[in-house]
Amino acid sequence: MRERSKGEMKIIGPETEGNTVPADVLVQTLERLQKLVLIAAAAKEGKGMNRRFKPSAELRQRHTLRCAIPTAGSYAIAVSEVDECPQDDLPNMDEYAALDDVYQVAEAVIEDNPDRVRQVIPDAALRSLMLRTLQDMAPSEGSEWLLDFAVGTKRSRRLGYGLRRDVTRVLRSDQPEQEEGTVIGELQRIFFDQRKFEIRHPVTESLISCSYQDEVESDILESRRDYIQVTGQVYRTPEGHVSSVSDVTSIERVDTSPFQISEIEVDGVRLRIAPPLQVNPELDEETKQVFLFSDDELNLFIAAPTRAELYEEIVADLAFSYSEYVRADDETLSPAAVELKRRLSQRLQEDPTGAA
Repeated sequence: MRERSKGEMKIIGPETEGNTVPADVLVQTLERLQKLVLIAAAAKEGKGMNRRFKPSAELRQRHTLRCAIPTAGSYAIAVSEVDECPQDDLPNMDEYAALDDVYQVAEAVIEDNPDRVRQVIPDAALRSLMLRTLQDMAPSEGSEWLLDFAVGTKRSRRLGYGLRRDVTRVLRSDQPEQEEGTVIGELQRIFFDQRKFEIRHPVTESLISCSYQDEVESDILESRRDYIQVTGQVYRTPEGHVSSVSDVTSIERVDTSPFQISEIEVDGVRLRIAPPLQVNPELDEETKQVFLFSDDELNLFIAAPTRAELYEEIVADLAFSYSEYVRADDETLSPAAVELKRRLSQRLQEDPTGAA
């Protein structure tokens, strides 16, 4: 048996008079602490969870919480995390202590540091489970007992009535933000029975889970070898990264082929663009999520989330420039604006056939 870490869980308050404590409080505290250790161990080893957290027998054996006899003065229990596996079976022993991670999470919650919680427990599902378990272990308002928790030489931290509120605050900050939007990625896997598929982000290479509606299933099959653009309810982590997309309503192949704009309409007047504006869409280098187009001659610098919106933004920008510059008196414009007016006047001309 090998000791990984040791600490102390002290139950204090009126309930501990006579160096005793209610059995349900003691059982609740130790059961929750053991569960927290197992969650931290699973997170450290990169294990995920499905609908339920089911630690293996091996994980339980390698991260067993053992308790010493309570000391006098309050109800202080010395606890240690031990590896009860036969050491001959573990030639490459892992040296981490999950109990230390439990302490780090509790400390980060008390100090309102959700970033630290995410750093210690990167997996979102395990992190949520750990926070809720920590919340369950804390005394509720009005209880006649509190907890002091220490590990190794670290200072003791009070897990008091406010811990439940603190955990709720961290959980709220950990909830992904939701918005209607689009995401570009490479199709990886399709789960027809679950109406789900996964795309790989072209820059971060993270897998993004997407759930779709029946009517777009044929679009998935048609786009299996291309980058696709998914439109739906986009969920983001607090850091701004896309975590998932639900209720996908549109799946399109990412199209960066050139197109032309030969005319626009401004206040009911058709304007011909001569020669036609050649548009060569590109995806931005940083995220590969935004369509870009620029034209120095016409002072166009456009960014849009989709190819269709890129077209609309170019047309709207040209119409605005025509109204603001071509129709303005030179005396009201700066020299640079007068030069832009000249270039616009040369390229955008009213259609002699009449109104649009």
